[in-house]
Amino acid sequence: MEIILDILKYVIIPAITFAAGLFSKWFLQSQKARDDTLRALAPERARALAALWRLTTPFALGSSAQLDKDQRRTADINFRKWYYDDAGQLLLSWRTTKHYLLAIDALRDTSASDEALRHMLSRLRTQLKRDCGIYSWWNSWRKLPTPRAPLAG
Repeated sequence: MEIILDILKYVIIPAITFAAGLFSKWFLQSQKARDDTLRALAPERARALAALWRLTTPFALGSSAQLDKDQRRTADINFRKWYYDDAGQLLLSWRTTKHYLLAIDALRDTSASDEALRHMLSRLRTQLKRDCGIYSWWNSWRKLPTPRAPLAG
């Protein structure tokens, strides 16, 4: 029994402690590297997310304009250009990419109503606010008041 305790005391516990320390150091270094990369990309990322925000603006909730097939096709071209040619996909979080792809699917679905499309793009816009740090996780689930329709001019 004493031999087992000695093995545990002098071999097993130090090995586990060493492995835990090694893992902790690796984890902290990888987190620091990720944080440094995100910090360096922040200005470019902000510009890319702002450009995506502008692309979604014509479809914002509250808009009552009917969307025809040509408008959807033009929007699809602009979204694809932003995503692929302008490398916007490199700067999206996983959740925002998911909302982006769902919104694009609704845009391309000719049977999807304008309201369904606006809803999907609204979810994307909310996620963009979360990615920018404007909304917390909790804020993104809270309901904002709906303003009246814009005044006719």
